[in-house]
Amino acid sequence: MTWIMIFIGGGIGSLMRYGISETVRSLGWIDFSIGTLIANLIASFLLGFLSTWSIEILTTNPTYKIGLMVGLCGGLSTFSTFTAENYQLFEEGNMWGLLAYVTCSLVLCLVAFVLGAKLA
Repeated sequence: MTWIMIFIGGGIGSLMRYGISETVRSLGWIDFSIGTLIANLIASFLLGFLSTWSIEILTTNPTYKIGLMVGLCGGLSTFSTFTAENYQLFEEGNMWGLLAYVTCSLVLCLVAFVLGAKLA
């Protein structure tokens, strides 16, 4: 049952990430990889929220906790795309963009995680 919950959560998270990316593209926000940043921020917030909330609420069924945290948040966040986008900035010689993207991603995702945990 755990594998099924991870599968379902991962599918939903991946569809959410795709939807975010397509929405960002349709708005013309292609520069600075904003779609990936938004997806990672939402996933970080959710993981912070779920990790705290699940300790208090979801302890009765760890299968749901794993499905949400590993499946949903794992499918929504995307470290591989983040890495590829950083490599592209590096290849273009855009070191300031690379530094800004890495710094913003790390700092803002940490802040999102903490906010999620505090909100829970």
